[in-house]
Amino acid sequence: MRSRQRVVNVVLLAATAGLAAAGVASVGNPTRATTVVRTASVQRGDVQATVTATGNVAAPTTLAVNFTTGGKVTEVDAKPGDQVTAGQVLAKVDSTTQQAAVAVAQANVTAAQDKLNQIQNPLTPQQAAVNAASLQQAATAITNAQQNLADQQRMAQANAAAYQNAVNAAQNQLQADQNQLQADQSQLQADQAANNTQQASADQQKVNADNQAVAKDQAALATAQTNQTQGTARDQQTVDSAQQAVTNAQNSYQATVANNALKAAPPLPGDLASAQAAVASAQANLASAQQALAGTVLTAPSNGTITAVNGIAGQTVSGGGTSSSSGSSSSGNGSSSSSSSSGSSASSSSGSAFISLIDLSGLDVKSGFSETDAARVAVGEPATVTFPALPTTEVAAHVIAVDTTSTVVSNVVTYTASLALDNPASQIKPGMSANVTVVVAMANGVLHVPTSAVRGNGATATVTVTKAGKQSSVPVTVGVRGDQDVEIASGLAQGDVVVVSTGSTTRSSTTGTGVTRGGGAGGFGGFGGLGG
Repeated sequence: MRSRQRVVNVVLLAATAGLAAAGVASVGNPTRATTVVRTASVQRGDVQATVTATGNVAAPTTLAVNFTTGGKVTEVDAKPGDQVTAGQVLAKVDSTTQQAAVAVAQANVTAAQDKLNQIQNPLTPQQAAVNAASLQQAATAITNAQQNLADQQRMAQANAAAYQNAVNAAQNQLQADQNQLQADQSQLQADQAANNTQQASADQQKVNADNQAVAKDQAALATAQTNQTQGTARDQQTVDSAQQAVTNAQNSYQATVANNALKAAPPLPGDLASAQAAVASAQANLASAQQALAGTVLTAPSNGTITAVNGIAGQTVSGGGTSSSSGSSSSGNGSSSSSSSSGSSASSSSGSAFISLIDLSGLDVKSGFSETDAARVAVGEPATVTFPALPTTEVAAHVIAVDTTSTVVSNVVTYTASLALDNPASQIKPGMSANVTVVVAMANGVLHVPTSAVRGNGATATVTVTKAGKQSSVPVTVGVRGDQDVEIASGLAQGDVVVVSTGSTTRSSTTGTGVTRGGGAGGFGGFGGLGG
């Protein structure tokens, strides 16, 4: 972009010089002025605004990796130049003492927990099992009693229906036989009145049989009614007995619950607090012992390359932990961080490290932006980085931090921004010079016109539209103001023709030479288009 602008400037300077010379040659000759209008069509595409700065590649973080638990080195599993990953074992020291300490601490935790359990649960497991079984039996007794009551109630209902059916049947039979007796008696009287002796004798036999049947039916009805009364009483007694059994089972259950509660009296508050404190203390001791045991294994705190190993097997080392000895490592949120191994504590420098580790994947670029440009740079914005030492290398990056305090050099105020290289090439080295271009605003797939076509800002922005040889001023709503173009949010349609610049050409009538005058990038007639 800059090289193109330089070419444009050279061409414009040359054109200016040539036209000026032509103007001098034509003095005294008749001249005429011609208006030159440079236009452009409204197009759809991408608009972006960028800011640029220079800087340097920042040195990566160097980690001084030390054991957190001292002892005699039993093995070294890394050498200079090795590529290691986070968590990879680098070396070990003798852990016999630490393993024994963990075993003792674990036993103390178990003992303290058992005592706390005993206080919280005064019943032995056997007693608790007996109480639970008693309670279960009492609950089962309630269930059985309720089931028996339901069975007896259903049986009583069935018996009552049977009793009533027997009474109804006896009553029906009695009524039928009484009706038959009455009919036979009427027939007997009729035959006697007709002096039909033979038939009357037969009728009498029927009447006698009917009387016997009625007497038998009456006896059967009495028996059915007696059975109903006695059976109903017996069934009710059975139901009452079953209901009482349910009540007794429920009372027994409540008594068992109360008895179990008496056996499991709550602990005294002081005893409980003391036991809980003992458990907490034992667990803290166990955690400390486990941390000391973990400290006998030296692991890589992050991915990186081993640069130095300052120890051998058989050597006795002291615990120092892991620390960062140089610049910050870039992270996605812009904060500086240094990794540490488990249980690590700070050490002074990598010079005293058992193993030194450097992480080349965390390269970033520090660039100083002018205060005007820095106000537009924000964390997360995309950028591209080029390197004078690597002309063909261009790396994508993103802003991870912008300093809140300024740096003043020769009365020039700048703010330093940190940019993480998204996928740094292997040729990039700490300290290299870098050119940074940050995209501070972008709009994709929008209508846009050249920057010089827009006049005014905000609600007062306008463009001059030309149509059918006529020009008219049209208000527009602008969006992103890019390096070359301006986004048009409303007011124009794709394909509309707008005026970019207007100038005038003065030409000699006799020599054919002339000078073009005008404003903006298009002020020099036919050369106006070079500015775009």
